[in-house]
Amino acid sequence: MQDQRKRLGPEPIIDIHQHRGYSGRSDEVLLAHQRTMGVTKTIPLPAGRPVNTASTHNGVANGLQAHCLGNEFCYRFAKAHPRHYLFAACEVPDLPDAVQEIEKYLKLGGVAIAELKFGVECDSLEMQRLYQVAADYGCRS
Repeated sequence: MQDQRKRLGPEPIIDIHQHRGYSGRSDEVLLAHQRTMGVTKTIPLPAGRPVNTASTHNGVANGLQAHCLGNEFCYRFAKAHPRHYLFAACEVPDLPDAVQEIEKYLKLGGVAIAELKFGVECDSLEMQRLYQVAADYGCRS
């Protein structure tokens, strides 16, 4: 078994739960942290758009309560660091254009729909629409 591991090389370390801008953390700190930890692939998870609605707990949960950055920021970061970073998509589910926003980033290469931590019932029409998008694109939410 040990000989087989040596032939295959080190196993990849995949981190599927990081955020850009987390509580003010700079990109340089994120990059250094992932490098130090030996992470080979990271998927930064975006926050939803900043809106003051009941589903965002009156604006508290848009940035995942830690001032995280959104889709465009995660997309651009992954494109700037393609060897080690992918990206996901997120949006406040009950916004009228939530499906279009998520689809936009999935079409650009997003690998997941993530961090849907909003005050929306899991069986609501809005969530059903996002589940269908996830199925259409082969994502896991």
